[in-house]
Amino acid sequence: QVREVQRAGIDVVFALDISRSMLATDVAPSRLEAARAEMERLMQRLDGDRVGLVVFAGLAFVQSPLTSDYGAIRLYLDRLHPDDLPVQGTAIGRALTESTRLLVGGESSAAFQRAASQLIIVFTDGEDHETDPIGAAVAAQTEGIDVYTVGIGTAEGSRIPIHDSAGNFREFLSDRSGQVVVTRLEEAQLREIASQGGGEYVPMNADGA
Repeated sequence: QVREVQRAGIDVVFALDISRSMLATDVAPSRLEAARAEMERLMQRLDGDRVGLVVFAGLAFVQSPLTSDYGAIRLYLDRLHPDDLPVQGTAIGRALTESTRLLVGGESSAAFQRAASQLIIVFTDGEDHETDPIGAAVAAQTEGIDVYTVGIGTAEGSRIPIHDSAGNFREFLSDRSGQVVVTRLEEAQLREIASQGGGEYVPMNADGA
């Protein structure tokens, strides 16, 4: 017999920065790997709740729709690399907008069944100078979605190693003038995004805090 079941639980979208600065090693073994490990830890605490994945650098797109198949999320995470996105940058605002659309059902929002609690967790090391992440966080909160930010890196910063296709170290990333780039964690905006989004800011530094 067909029955209507009211869905509860949690929907979580991980918004993961895969810009080249996430290859920095001030959080071992790299910022990107530390973010992956933290997402894995969070998934182990979920019990059938749905998880989605949005990735971003200068662009943002949905890598996985909401699913309770955590193995699929892990498969995507294992394959992600900064070279996957042609436009570099830190478009947190675009990532939040895509994540919000995913949680409200996109074009099918009228028929979409939302969980009782919905979260966006942004993993990044940067500051968005290109879009409006504060406005996007407020828009998410208006939809009843809480936005959390995880800042990965240190204030001292780190160089960005570049490897060849075989995984061998080649050089450190340089700017157009030939100077080696040092990337530092930018926390102020991440704190404001979380504050306006009804969530919290959590730093992840070299000590694993």
